[in-house]
Order: sequence, then structure tokens, then C-alpha cells
Amino acid sequence: MPEFFSSKLDPTEQSWRQQLELFVESHKPELATLAWGLAQHSEAEPGVLGVDFQPTPHLVFCSVAAIAELNRKVDNQIQEILGIIDANQPEEEVLILGLGTGKGFEFKLIQFKPEPTPPQCYEQSLINGEAHLQQIEQQLNQYLSQWS
Repeated sequence: MPEFFSSKLDPTEQSWRQQLELFVESHKPELATLAWGLAQHSEAEPGVLGVDFQPTPHLVFCSVAAIAELNRKVDNQIQEILGIIDANQPEEEVLILGLGTGKGFEFKLIQFKPEPTPPQCYEQSLINGEAHLQQIEQQLNQYLSQWS
């Protein structure tokens, strides 16, 4: 069974978490814009914005149904993540689920309350949709390449 919340992480397993935290901290308005747009377009299938580090870092939509299915497969070891997602208020806060690079399944859940709010970030953004997604992915990869 994979270890999800091990405190003994090797440096490469820890570094992707730190890199993601720093990227999110420096890109809150852009990520809030993207998360709000995602919430508006996926109302029928709720979920959260994800950053998958395999094979290369890219943004993904993590549906609640897919996370719940994964939770069943891992004997409810990520039940807390589902609870946080269920309580999320997308009009006020942003959730980002990092999917790691280590052995087994590794996650990092980041939650923040941006100022301005996600809807306001979306309204103020000059670009939205697929172009915005591609721009943030490019910024993510440029940012992470500094750590290589």
C-alpha cells in the first residue's frame, strides 16, 4: 500500500511540493481566474484544478467522482481531501490538488483565499479559457525549470 502522508520524504519528493507552493504563492490571481472559469464550465461535474507532475507538469481537471474512486481504491486514505473539496466555496477560495512525482500516489492540497475574489479575478482577466490555461502551464514549466 502506498504511503500518503509519510513525514520521511526524500529531497525530490519534497521539492515538488515546495515548488508548487511557491508557484501558487506567486500566481494567486491567475490561478483564481482559472479555477473560477473551471468552476463555471464544470458545474455538472464538480472538481478542482490540479497540477499533475507526470510525465511533465501540466494542469488537469480533477473531478470529485475520480477522486472518490481513487479514495475507494486506496482504502479511504484520502477521505480528508474529499471533505475539503466538499466544503470548498469556489466564489471565495481556490483549491489546487498537486499530483506528485514520488512512489505510489502523492498529493499536495493547497487552499487559499485570494484578494480579489475568484469571480473578480476572472472579470478583471484579459484572457480566459484555453489561452489562459496554456499561459499558466507555460509559466508553471518556466518556473519549475529554474529548479532543475
